[in-house]
Amino acid sequence: MSQAAFAEKVDLSIASLSQIERGLNYPSSETLSRIANTLGVEVCELFQENETPAEHRHLLMRFKNDILKSVETVYMSYEE
Repeated sequence: MSQAAFAEKVDLSIASLSQIERGLNYPSSETLSRIANTLGVEVCELFQENETPAEHRHLLMRFKNDILKSVETVYMSYEE
């Protein structure tokens, strides 16, 4: 599935989806829900590497890494 088709299915602009993929923007819980629904998985499965269909694994790994970066950034801001 192309980025444009995926963005349309999750009701995001291509620019927004690209920003999420590059870690410049982080998805809300609502957006995560739409992404999971579009991929046919539960939100928790977005964070499980081996439980998802192979064709979606690369997308899920991007989202997982982006979310982990977001959590780390927030955590580090509280430590300062």
